[in-house]
Order: sequence, then structure tokens, then C-alpha cells
Amino acid sequence: MTSARRAGLLRLLLLLLALTPLGSAIYKEWPAFSASFAVMTWGKFAEAQVLLISLMWLLALVPYFSLTSLGVPFSIQKVGGVYFSTQVMKYLPGGIWAFPGRMVVYRFMGVQRSASVVSVFRETTALYLGAVTVGLAGLLQGLPVSKSLSLAIGFGVLVSILVILLTQYSLFWKALSSIKWFSALGKEAFQQIGEGPKLINWLPRMFLGSGIFWLLMGLPFRQLIAAVSPGGSNLSLLEAASIFSLAWSAGFVAILIPAGFGIREAALAVLLAEIVPLGTALHLAVLARIAWVIAEGFWILVALLWLTRRTEFSWENLRRFVNKDKA
Repeated sequence: MTSARRAGLLRLLLLLLALTPLGSAIYKEWPAFSASFAVMTWGKFAEAQVLLISLMWLLALVPYFSLTSLGVPFSIQKVGGVYFSTQVMKYLPGGIWAFPGRMVVYRFMGVQRSASVVSVFRETTALYLGAVTVGLAGLLQGLPVSKSLSLAIGFGVLVSILVILLTQYSLFWKALSSIKWFSALGKEAFQQIGEGPKLINWLPRMFLGSGIFWLLMGLPFRQLIAAVSPGGSNLSLLEAASIFSLAWSAGFVAILIPAGFGIREAALAVLLAEIVPLGTALHLAVLARIAWVIAEGFWILVALLWLTRRTEFSWENLRRFVNKDKA
């Protein structure tokens, strides 16, 4: 068996393991799970979907602030085009490909190698910290959370803080340059953010943009809950946003699972089960994934159309660029 096939089988096994708890719970709760579809208000689901699509473009603010802090003169449309077009890669086996993929597309668009790496490090960190902050704000309001979910979120927070601290020192970039893919970085990446330890002046705007996005996610998610369970409309904006962002954070930590499948839904069902019956919670978890994929798919399509019409971007040109870079 080739190494590529072994890697593929391992990725498939990881995905199956991630989906097993969710699948088992749905199987046990199938009568209640299926019954919740019968009482679902599709008009409210449509409203939630429109809200989600309308708000998702705000995700582009985080990479936009990141690139402008590095002196890259990209418009918000161009940044959004790169961000959403590369999101399709997270659905590939392995789950992590959106991050290196975005670095490659940045470089294809003319961004220096060092700036592309630094920017993606910052984007990812700010987006996660914003989600966790909104989630923790909800916990302070009294939302219950399991020990395993707390550990997953805590681990993600520690890693994010560690990344923020390490990227301020040249030793980190020197160590990273020992990895083949990052071999051309070295001190260049550190010089991109300035010599010597410095205040993290790039973080406030990105953190604020991330926090606002995750707080506003409470609007479509609350509407989604109301479409299945009328009691969901009693949730405050912060409570709904907190539940959604905590589940997203848990799935984000599972970086080897494509788009956090299974992990995010399980976390969401656990959190919702404190508010609605478990069968309904499982239904909502699956429904939230469907709504997110539809909204993200819409913006991926818009991004690809914009990039191919306004820039030299195409998958074929990108492939040639990658092959040339490897050579």
C-alpha cells in the first residue's frame, strides 16, 4: 500500500470516528429527530438562511485587517475573493488545506511569501479568539458546557495565545523555516512585522471584527432554532451567538477533520440539549451545518466568479504557479 493511500485511509478513519458519536445519537433519537422535521417552519428557516448569507461576508474583514496591517494594498473585494475561494479546500480530506491554500493564493496574487504566512497565522488566531470570547461571554450568562468541550476550547485558546506570542520573535520564524514548505521564510517573515518584540498592534481591529461577526451570528442561529422549536426565540442574541460560536470553536480545534464535520454538530447538540429535547437538538445541529454550507457555498461561488473575471486567477494558472514554485 502506498503512503498516499495509507494517508487517505487514515483521514477517512478520522472522519468516521468524528461522525460516529453524532450518527449513534441520531440513530437512538430517530423518532424524535424525524418528528422535528414535521413541525419545522420552513419560512423561518428561509429567513435564517438569508440572514446567514447576508452576514457571512463580514468574515472577510478579519483577513482584510490582517493584510492591511502588513501593508498589502488589497481591496476588501479581493481579500474576500481569496478568503472564500480557498474555503472550499477545508472540505478536502485532512481538513487543514484551507490555510496553506490561502497562503499559496496570496502569493499567486503578488503577496510576499513572508506576508502571506504571517497574515494567515494572524487571521486564524483572531477568528478563533473572537469566537471563544463570544462563547465565554455566554457562559458567564449561565450557559452550561461539558468538561470535554471546555477542554477542547481551552486547548484552542492556549494554542492561539501561544501563536500570538511566538510570532513576535525571530526565533519562531527561524525554527519554522526548517520545515521544507516554509524554508524560504527565515528572518524575512519576522522583518515583515518589525524588529524586536513589539506590542501586538495588529490584533485589536481583527479581534473586534471577529467578535462582532460571531455576535451577529446569533441572529440567524436564533431564527433557525425558532424554526424548529418556538422556545428558541426566547434566547437572547448573546446566548444564541455563544452556543453557535462555542460549537464552531470545538470543530475548529479538530483541524484534521474536514470542516469539523461531526465534532461541531456533536458540540452543538450537547449545548442545545440543555434548552430543547435531544432529538430536536440533533435536528438543529444538522440543520445548522446545512445552512452554513449553503451560505458558504454561495460566497465561494461569488468569490470564484469575481476572481476569475477581475484577476488572472484560475485553478489552472494556480496549478502552474505551484509547480513552478516547487521547481
